[in-house]
Amino acid sequence: MRNIFRGMLFVAMLLPASSAWSALITYEYWGERWDEIRIFDNFDDPTLFDYLNASQSFSTGSITIDSSLFPGGSIANTRVRWGEGGPGPIENPALISFSFFDGVIQYTPFSTVAWNLDFSTDFAGDIFAWEINLLTGPGPLDLSLSSMTGDYIDGVLPFTVRSSRPGTWTQVSEPGTLALMGFGVVGLAFLMRRRSGRA
Repeated sequence: MRNIFRGMLFVAMLLPASSAWSALITYEYWGERWDEIRIFDNFDDPTLFDYLNASQSFSTGSITIDSSLFPGGSIANTRVRWGEGGPGPIENPALISFSFFDGVIQYTPFSTVAWNLDFSTDFAGDIFAWEINLLTGPGPLDLSLSSMTGDYIDGVLPFTVRSSRPGTWTQVSEPGTLALMGFGVVGLAFLMRRRSGRA
């Protein structure tokens, strides 16, 4: 009986830390393959060859937020509109980080001169509509992700790279939450095993 009580106490001690970690939500983005490259001028532009020869021909990325700073502590059924100039640290405390990659350039708060994140979530907190614009140099170069028009790379450059189909978002669990849950299960199993061994 004492071991069971200790196990329950151990799990109870983990709950505050687990809830703190569970407030962090990461959305991962996986774009569709580029299906169009338009060349307007200056075919010798080195950036164009970077995209033509890139091993990744689609956009990927992630956004991590602190859902505890939203009304009711949930991001479900919410439209988020965030935007800042850069480069530099994120000023909005609810946005922990973001990072996107188009096969050649990495877009982060420290590499963009301006960015805008506009997305809507459903009852489960999953992203179903979005308009994301990330402006960076050289060029400048603009990566846009849209649930309406797909993904494209554009800007003051002689070419445009585009995917006419939008990608998909996946909500993933934070590693810290899974680790804490695992420790709780292992701790309970260990105490129950000790108890059964003494019986």
